[in-house]
Amino acid sequence: MEYKTAADGAKNLKRELQAEFPGVNFTGRSKSFSGGNDITVNYDFGPNPADVKAIANKYEEGSFDGSIDLYTYDEDRSFTSKYGGAKYVMVQRHLPNDIYKPFIKQYCEIMNGCVYNETDPEQSKETYPDGSFARCVTESVYRIVHDVDFRNVKEYKLIWDDKINGFNII
Repeated sequence: MEYKTAADGAKNLKRELQAEFPGVNFTGRSKSFSGGNDITVNYDFGPNPADVKAIANKYEEGSFDGSIDLYTYDEDRSFTSKYGGAKYVMVQRHLPNDIYKPFIKQYCEIMNGCVYNETDPEQSKETYPDGSFARCVTESVYRIVHDVDFRNVKEYKLIWDDKINGFNII
């Protein structure tokens, strides 16, 4: 059997992602270096990165344990031998920087103790009931936006969703 390369893995991963998430433009690139190789998948908006990573993980040939500085190859590499793979597989979703600003304002309208900064929305703050600083709103909004499946977003409106007991974007 012919061993498949990281380049083969990148092509097959891109093909699999486009079949699973039609309408989303994925790019897959492979790179070889002295310590091994990697595959990087990039896309704009689209599905939750965790959903993409769940598929991409099949193309990773093992795992790295940073506590002992050791890469361990999986015992069963039949999938990567057949379809290609790499030591490291990374998924990067790109969102424009200005996407966060309207969500910051909406977040502050929903949350008690949130102080919206009209001049620089990214400097908006959440405060504790005593008025002391709790955290920057931007961090909370980044976390919310990171988990959104943008294929389902129609209005770009931040809401509190009782079904998930958390924020969602519709």
